[in-house]
Amino acid sequence: MERKYHRVWKTARAGVVLLLLFIAVMTVFLTRSKEKSLLLTDGDTGEKIASFSLGEDGRFAVSFIHSVNKSTVEEWYEARQDGIYVVACRYYAFGAGVATEVVPPQKLEFLDDGSMLITGFDTKVDELSYIVGTVSDHILIIGEEKISLREVCGKNRTVHFSLTNGS
Repeated sequence: MERKYHRVWKTARAGVVLLLLFIAVMTVFLTRSKEKSLLLTDGDTGEKIASFSLGEDGRFAVSFIHSVNKSTVEEWYEARQDGIYVVACRYYAFGAGVATEVVPPQKLEFLDDGSMLITGFDTKVDELSYIVGTVSDHILIIGEEKISLREVCGKNRTVHFSLTNGS
């Protein structure tokens, strides 16, 4: 009787260990699959250029000098389950090519550093591409990190932005 009890106990322990291992693997898989990465590809060839983890909030921006206005513009995006959404725009001067009025629920704020921030966008961007500047750089901002697209992609290259799960 005692031998049978030991076999049952060993089998039960093995089952518990397997169950715990399964739970651990699934937790890692589900957590990783929720984290989005930003994939940069060549807009003409589709060649993969780079991939960057977006972290938990899924936000990123592209900063550049506006070709007509000649001031810095930051366009802010958010990665969501169904795609990339533009959520805000920050700029430093009025003029050609930048918004001069907002439509509710958008809101225009004047910030202490002299910039203007428009929030309240919630617009899905089906195709997001930039042509990396030849005169001035485009900077990818993810959290506190600033990444030169000239260094990563090269000048005058059309770069397409899309989302992937994991890194």
